Amino acid sequence: MKAVTVIGFLALFGMSDSVQAYLKICNGAGSARDVAIAWGVMDAPGTSTGGHRGVTAEGWWKLAPKECKQVSSIDAGNHLLYWSVKGSSDGPSLLCVQYKPFTLGQQFRRGGDRCPAGQYLAGFKRFNATTKNYILTLN
Repeated sequence: MKAVTVIGFLALFGMSDSVQAYLKICNGAGSARDVAIAWGVMDAPGTSTGGHRGVTAEGWWKLAPKECKQVSSIDAGNHLLYWSVKGSSDGPSLLCVQYKPFTLGQQFRRGGDRCPAGQYLAGFKRFNATTKNYILTLN
């Protein structure tokens, strides 16, 4: 009975580890950075929603130099992914963010668009994850 319990526990632990997905961001720069991400579900092959499902933007994660943090448990390979550094407007994809930690569902904005009170327009850069578990290193 004990051997079965131990084997069952190991099988369950092994399964949960292989099922868990993650997106990690590493700070390859020499100074601390506050990072936000945005993600949207990819359309199924051969279909298109025209981008009308929107994205979820989340932030901020403070990363010390050379530090890595898991920022999401999404299957990175099945999502459109974007990143931004706090205080930077660099990036062609515009989203509204807050100065404090946030999670916001929204559509992309255009230059000159206004954000709701307490939010500001930030530029996000797209990156492509090729696997379920993915690590993005910012330089």
